[in-house]
Amino acid sequence: AGLDASESRTDALLLLTLDSAENAVRMLSIPRDTLIHPTDGVSKLNGVYGINGGGQQGTDALLAQVEAITGLRPDGYMIMGLPALEAVVDALGGVEFDVPMDMAYADPSQDLVIALHAGKQTLDGEDASKLVRFRSGYEDADLGRIKVQRDFLAALIDTAVSANGLWK
Repeated sequence: AGLDASESRTDALLLLTLDSAENAVRMLSIPRDTLIHPTDGVSKLNGVYGINGGGQQGTDALLAQVEAITGLRPDGYMIMGLPALEAVVDALGGVEFDVPMDMAYADPSQDLVIALHAGKQTLDGEDASKLVRFRSGYEDADLGRIKVQRDFLAALIDTAVSANGLWK
C-alpha cells in the first residue's frame, strides 16, 4: 500500500502474488476509490487505514477489507509513504522510466508542483513521487494512473534486481 502525503489514505494498493511453480510475480491493482461496506463512516477503501488510526490497527483493518474484496488475506504486507519511495529511488541512483505524457499540476495547499515531460528519462526520488501522485489528464481516469503506478513499480523492481541495483 502506498500512502498519500498525509499518510492517512492508501493512495495505491497492489496485491502481489508470488508463483514459485511458474517463477512469476503477478500484480492486482485495487483502485483507491473501491467502494466498501461502510465502516466508521468510510465508504472507500483508501480511507480504511487512516480512519483506524494507521499503524498496526489500520493495517489489520485494511487487510480485512482486502480479504473481503478479493477472498485472499495477504500473507505479508508493505506500507510505504512517499518519503520512503523517494529514498529507495535515490538510493538506486534513479529509475529509468518512460513517462507516458506531459504531467503538469499545481496544488499550493499541498505545496505540490508536478512538471514532468513525456519520454524516457531517469527519475530521481522526488520526480518518481510526483509521477505516482499525478492523477489528472488520463484518458481512462484512475485506471490510467494505476497503470503508470504498476509500470513504475515494475521498473523500480527491475532496477533494484539489476547488477548495479543489487550492488547499491
